[in-house]
Amino acid sequence: MQKTLIQRILHRIKTPYRLVILNHETYKEIGSYQLNLLNVYTLLSMLMVIGALLVTMLLFFTPVKRLIPGYGNTNHDDYTNLYKKVQTLEKGMEAQTLYISKMQSLINGEIIMDDPKDMLIDSMVKPFNSDPVLKSKEEIALEDEQLLERQISNVKNQKLSNFAVNLPLEQLYFVPPVQGEISEKMSVEKNHLGIDIIVPKNTEVKSIMDGYIISADWTQETGNSLVIQHHNEVLSVYRHNSKLLKKAGDYVKAGEVVAIAGNSGELTNGPHLHFELWYQGKAMNPEDYMRF
Repeated sequence: MQKTLIQRILHRIKTPYRLVILNHETYKEIGSYQLNLLNVYTLLSMLMVIGALLVTMLLFFTPVKRLIPGYGNTNHDDYTNLYKKVQTLEKGMEAQTLYISKMQSLINGEIIMDDPKDMLIDSMVKPFNSDPVLKSKEEIALEDEQLLERQISNVKNQKLSNFAVNLPLEQLYFVPPVQGEISEKMSVEKNHLGIDIIVPKNTEVKSIMDGYIISADWTQETGNSLVIQHHNEVLSVYRHNSKLLKKAGDYVKAGEVVAIAGNSGELTNGPHLHFELWYQGKAMNPEDYMRF
């Protein structure tokens, strides 16, 4: 009985049939094909396998796979992290540009304070690392600024870590940079953000606190100038020196001689020291905190 059933099935799928194609209007035979159920099953199976392969290749090797619900979620975290990194790099570039601009303005004596938070030299920018194949002068200068910023950070962590921080200026001790007569007082209205102290030629100029020299340069208006970053967000500026004894990146102690007072630059009419005191990005009157 079982053998008869199998024979009947085999006979059925092997029974030949003829597929005739006729013209609908004339009934003229256009073509005919002989086939059986086994041929039809085989052909359909091959078409399904080929179709499955094509769909698989389409999903694996083309962006179509992103249209599948839930597929894109696996890469969502990666895309989010990359986006955050790009945003961080952009902000770092903007902050670095702002930092250099502010520092150049400070060195040239062009800063007018509107917002104290806008001049926090200590925390304005973090180093931005890059490794270009070809480096322009601007890129080299930028790398120098980044190196100096890292040096400042290292000094604060190593040499200034035992000092008090976030103290008001009244609780800090300053060594007067020079002793002499004040010829011009501080005047924000006149954009004179420090005091001028008349001193004899070749007078030694001292650092008011321990700190790191972040700028030692010459400008046409202010001559040989020094800028020192101290702890507690204190910054000191020394202008019109005849000679600078320290360079950018040097660490100095309170009372250490950093320059020789003179008459360099255009905005001067005799040997004197132009001295500025900054605290948390705001110009302060040095006469309120030390005697000259």
